[in-house]
Order: sequence, then structure tokens, then C-alpha cells
Amino acid sequence: MERAHISRGARGGAEAAPGAPGEAHLRLDPLLAWLASPAVVREGGVVLSWDGPRGNGYPYPEAAALWLSLACGEPLARAAFAPAQVDAVAGWLCDEVDRHGAAARHGRRYVFDSGIALSALVAYEAGGGVVPVRATAQTLAGFVTQGVATRRAVLPVNVEPATHWSNAWSAHLVKAAMALHRWADHAGDAGAREAAAELVESVLPLWDGERFRVTEDGPLSYLHATLYGFEGLSWLTAQGLGAWGDVVARGAAFAAGLQTPAGGVPPFFDGAQAWGDPRADVAAQAVRLWVATDAAGWDAAIDRALSFLGGLQTPEGGVRYEASSADVNTWASLFAAQALLWRASGATVATLF
Repeated sequence: MERAHISRGARGGAEAAPGAPGEAHLRLDPLLAWLASPAVVREGGVVLSWDGPRGNGYPYPEAAALWLSLACGEPLARAAFAPAQVDAVAGWLCDEVDRHGAAARHGRRYVFDSGIALSALVAYEAGGGVVPVRATAQTLAGFVTQGVATRRAVLPVNVEPATHWSNAWSAHLVKAAMALHRWADHAGDAGAREAAAELVESVLPLWDGERFRVTEDGPLSYLHATLYGFEGLSWLTAQGLGAWGDVVARGAAFAAGLQTPAGGVPPFFDGAQAWGDPRADVAAQAVRLWVATDAAGWDAAIDRALSFLGGLQTPEGGVRYEASSADVNTWASLFAAQALLWRASGATVATLF
């Protein structure tokens, strides 16, 4: 495939421009406009999981946290979102955490989601946010730290199956370790830093030399979760909190080896074969990982993935979850926005969410 170039949108935003006739390209300005629209952010700062014809998108604190992290970490994104909207999302996220004692979904409290929320509130407060978030952030740090002590990824403890990636004590939780380090830097919490180091060590046995398995007992990797693990280790390495560069580089090569000619990455791999319709969140995460590790070396893979994401972009600007889905997905669109910004200007790993 001819290399795709990065061009500028009407307001100076980045685009991944097609390198061959008929190729899709991911457009930043419409993407950010969709993320700021009522399809995503409702009155009161409520952030929905997705928008689609079935109308079954739900208020999702983790998505709100990712949205807030993009707004606080990427200047072009912050310029596209009204300050009052950013404050409203921060306020709603705090209300939800205060109500449940953690970041929750469908009545379940998740260590991972709580870590994502903690990172977002730290970034918001550090950036001068006007909504008081410190007490809520403290609650989140305590919940994540307790999760490390008990090795419980989700409460209540009877949530099944524990082998599902989001319920398992698995590599995606390195993102929660990132959050604890950010909180430790921000609030001077030495205990949070110790818990972060313990968390990372606890999931490293799932690394098999090229990928993270969901559990030690089975061969399955779920790429969305696996890439969270590699992204987290990339951040830790960039911050001088570990030396995981070789692991991250191998993970980048693993993801590239699974990429389809159309640019997507299948979501499942069992050690012998990959399967499943490629999904937008995985492709965008892969772009972030490739840009962060070796943008020049993974140039062609990055362009293929951005072309794949462009093919999933709707006229309104959001990115559909996969080709067969009519749902325009919030978290995949957020990942895609950061991936495109990094492709245009280089990775700022410190702002990874």
C-alpha cells in the first residue's frame, strides 16, 4: 500500500490522508465534534457508551473518564470542547464514583475503570479544573489499592465468569498501576506507588514472550486487554518506573503480525490462530503503541490501521465499533482521536489514557 500522509484539517487538525484512490481516511475535526456532541455528552455531563439506532447506549463512567483525559491531555481536543462541558463531565464522574465508592458499571465496581477515572481526575485537577475532585480521587485510589491487596478486579466477588478479561486479574490492570503512580506524584501518596509496583509484578506471569494471556490457565489473549497491558508498560518505561522496552517492542510486533491487509487487528488469539471481526478500539490502541515504540518502523502498519478506522468513521464523525455494527462507539472514538493526534505530532506518552 502506498504510504498515507498526514494533512491538516480546516482548523489545523490532523488527518490521515489516503495514499491510494478509494482509501478511507480518518478525519480529526468531525471526530472531535462528534465527541463534543449530545450523541456522546448529555445534559449534566453524562457520557454514553455509544450512540446507535437501538438507543441502548448507557451512561458509562469509564467512558467519561477517557473523555476527560483526552480533554485534559491533548490541546487540540481541549480546544474543541467547551470549558463548561469539561467541568460538567468531571462533576458527573465524581457524582457517580461518590455514589458507588468506585467507578461502576451495571452495579459492579471495577478496579480497571476506577484506575481510568483516577487518572482523569488527577489530570483535571492538575490542569486547574474548577470542580472539586480531590476527595473523589482519594476514594478511587483507596479502592484500587485495596484491589491490589485482595487481587479482586471486580466487586461483588461473586461476579462470574472470573475468566472474562474484565473480571480477571490480568494485564489490562497495568493501566490502574499508571493511575496509582499519577496519584502518588500528584498527592504524595507513597502507599499508592508501592501498590502500583505490586500490581505490575502480579500480572507479569501472564506474559509469554510475545503477548499477555487473559489467565495463567488458558491460552486465550483478548487483544483489547493485551494492548492495554503493553500501553501501560510503555508509559511506565517512559516515566522511568521500569525497563519494559523490550516487552513493549515485542508486543508491538505481535500486534503487527496479526494485522489484516485491510488494517484491522482480530480481537482474539489463542497461540495458534487469531479470529473475530477486527474492532476499532484494538486498531486505535495498536496505532498508539506503534507510534510510541517506533513510528518509522511501523509506518505502513500505522497507515493501514488509520485507513481501517477511517472506513468505520460515520458522516457525523464518530467511529463504529466494527464493520458489522451500527453503534458509534465512544471509547473507540476517543482512542482513535489520540492515535491520530500522535500520528500527526508524535507520541506524548505521558498523556496516554
